[in-house]
Amino acid sequence: MKAIFLDVDGVLNHGYLHEKIGSIVGIGDEYVERLQRIVTATGAKIVLTSSWKTYKDCDPKWDYLIEKLKKYGLEIYDVTKDRGDNRGYGILKWYTKHGVTDWVVLDDEEFDDYMPYGILSHLVKTSYYTPDGGLQDEDVDKAIEILNRSSDGKTDKRRKRKDEPANK
Repeated sequence: MKAIFLDVDGVLNHGYLHEKIGSIVGIGDEYVERLQRIVTATGAKIVLTSSWKTYKDCDPKWDYLIEKLKKYGLEIYDVTKDRGDNRGYGILKWYTKHGVTDWVVLDDEEFDDYMPYGILSHLVKTSYYTPDGGLQDEDVDKAIEILNRSSDGKTDKRRKRKDEPANK
């Protein structure tokens, strides 16, 4: 199984986005479309690491997130169980328990426990605090590359390029 450990703020939006859900910044369609490109290219499942997971089952913001993803054929497979500043441990625990083979972390923050748990080489760091923040095209390319690595850390040569004929 391949997994995308997804933060929302700074990945599916940024501080300059005008869309709002209640008092918080909403989610931009262009960022969800970029996430869709990653999922389509890799078959990865989305695991929510974001503080947005606290909205699950009790807040209209959760329904908003689910509908935004659904619009692009995406869904949240699961959520990590960590709280606050131990996000790296939550990621480690989740991918170990679920037999994940390849994974990427999409986040605008680098938590203190990312380095000790070996997460930095899987991190695609975005930005919340810039007008061109959120998930960008170059981030999509990097995430796809990370997810399509083989277990020896090299790019998996078995995957087909988009422009490669089907009979090769």
